[in-house]
Amino acid sequence: MADDLERRLPDVPAAFPRPDAKLSDDVRRRVLALRPPHRLGRRLGLAAGAIVCVAASLGFTIGYWLRPASVDAATSISIAVRPGEAIAWQGGFTLYGSIVNGLPHQVVTIEEKSCGGYEPFHPVVTTETVQGGAFEAEPYSPPAVSMLYRARWRNGTSDPVDLRIRPRVDLAYASGFFKVGVWGDGLFRGARGVVERHDKRLGWIRVGRFTLRSNSYGTGGYGYVHATVRRGTNVRAVIPTSQVGRCFIAGYSNIVRV
Repeated sequence: MADDLERRLPDVPAAFPRPDAKLSDDVRRRVLALRPPHRLGRRLGLAAGAIVCVAASLGFTIGYWLRPASVDAATSISIAVRPGEAIAWQGGFTLYGSIVNGLPHQVVTIEEKSCGGYEPFHPVVTTETVQGGAFEAEPYSPPAVSMLYRARWRNGTSDPVDLRIRPRVDLAYASGFFKVGVWGDGLFRGARGVVERHDKRLGWIRVGRFTLRSNSYGTGGYGYVHATVRRGTNVRAVIPTSQVGRCFIAGYSNIVRV
């Protein structure tokens, strides 16, 4: 077939011409001489990567240990409250916390913000840390509404802590009538509560309801309940959380023994 193609196409060879073998060997040797050794290039790449990792680690470590101590100290303060609830105008709770560096004789300022108020946090009492960095304090004036408290040290402040306040509820009894007085920095007009007697088997049982009227000076309120209970029975008044608004929790009166 090759002879037939050469006969028909005299200018085109039937087979692709093969290159000269000597010339091919010479070109192969020159190309291989120009390529760098593969193993050496890989080693150089690994070495460069290791140097970059070491430099980054050193930079992070140096930056961490050389950061200003005042920045850390200014924000490292915590505060808590025990117990987390109190009765209006009666206090009975303690604010406590610590600073991170544990130094004594550091001045800490306690700030407060009232529930429902528009005023910003403002200082109410100062205290000092003891050995180990701990501190505790009580406001000079017990709150009459739920409060947020936070601690300030140097230029930093703690996260706020919430103190929930119960309205003060006073119960009195005379001639078959119970008088309920409610005290707190809030408007309680129209709030409904119950008077309950205690049963040894059943617990607290409702004996009457009341609706609060406003006091003449605005805050707080009072109400009356007429009920007949057996002599020697313990009685209390309760105002549930649903009736006192978002800035208070349920109020419980003193127990009266009829």
